[in-house]
Amino acid sequence: MLYLPLKQEYADRLNETAAREYFESIKGHPYGYETFLYAWIDTKENNFPSVLDPYMLAPIFAILEDMVPEAAILLKPGLLKRIGVEDNLRFG
Repeated sequence: MLYLPLKQEYADRLNETAAREYFESIKGHPYGYETFLYAWIDTKENNFPSVLDPYMLAPIFAILEDMVPEAAILLKPGLLKRIGVEDNLRFG
């Protein structure tokens, strides 16, 4: 977190209590590399790159995870959240 001074006009409008409460409510949630791959997976269909068939994601990710186990850090969290299962399951 970085603290920078605000212009007075913005400082006057800032509700610092609400900002701190919001920060405390999301502190510790994954952000960054764990979520960046999923910016384009927002809907069930019609939201994938044209070369990617959504039905191929699970097999592709399972193969990739077997080849590079560390890939699970990038692949699992976002997809498991979207399908509503616990993060101890494996694709494939």
